[in-house]
Amino acid sequence: MEKHNSLETTHSQDSPKRWESKRPFVFGKDIFQLQFDFAKAIQEKTGEPFLDIVKERTGILRRNAFNYAGNEFVSFKDGVTEDNIVDFAYSEYLNGLNENDLNPPEYHPEGSRSFGCFSHWQEKEGSDTMEIHFQNNEFNKVGPLDKSKIELRRKELHDLLLDIKNKYPWVKNISGLSWLYNLPAYRRLFPASYINNLHPDLYRMQWKRGTTIWGQFIDSEYNLRQPLVEELLRKVKELPVEITPEGEKVVDLSKVFEGYDTGETNLRPPLKTEAPIQDFYEMYGIAA
Repeated sequence: MEKHNSLETTHSQDSPKRWESKRPFVFGKDIFQLQFDFAKAIQEKTGEPFLDIVKERTGILRRNAFNYAGNEFVSFKDGVTEDNIVDFAYSEYLNGLNENDLNPPEYHPEGSRSFGCFSHWQEKEGSDTMEIHFQNNEFNKVGPLDKSKIELRRKELHDLLLDIKNKYPWVKNISGLSWLYNLPAYRRLFPASYINNLHPDLYRMQWKRGTTIWGQFIDSEYNLRQPLVEELLRKVKELPVEITPEGEKVVDLSKVFEGYDTGETNLRPPLKTEAPIQDFYEMYGIAA
């Protein structure tokens, strides 16, 4: 297993000298429009109520058009309709941004679980498994996974792992779920046991999870990747309609990813994985 001993003595969680967040992360309206178009394409195939499709199979659009308690849907927000949902949701999103959202992110905000582009999270406190997440907090034309940035990403993971070791010593496993695991530039940051355990997670609720799928449609400057957008919408429109035993028309969205592993499509499914945290400690030179 490859080790990165150059990080072994770097126990400080201060910002690396080269860390620089260029500008705050604010979505453009076009990602809301994409999710609207996606939902409309499904509706045209199945005849399902449009707002139900938004509620079940979109991310940022549904989050800003409906009321939630935690992750549980409560109700549609007053005034939202099919005709105004994009403008309504985007306005709600912008109005909901706070000072932290509008300032360049720090490397490790005090008390946070974030280190540069990486963060860790647990769905259930006290679990022996910790999830890791990635968000592009560097905003320039050189993408965050470029080979020139690899040492920065490794520094972030080293600091994140050290934080887990010090604050959550009972954690035994690291897990992840993202379309990013399709990219060799991302895979190279993780131990072999973690990469060898990757498998698609095509449960339809993944369309509801932030950037788990939707992140691939946005480039490092937060512009839409238009060719990929067009491929997604075309593939949805080409999906065969299936009839359930109850007589309902449905489409299997997992089929848009068919051929991802042979290069027949540029769309990437979310991949899920898990491995012992000890393998991460060994790779990043952290004493057990």
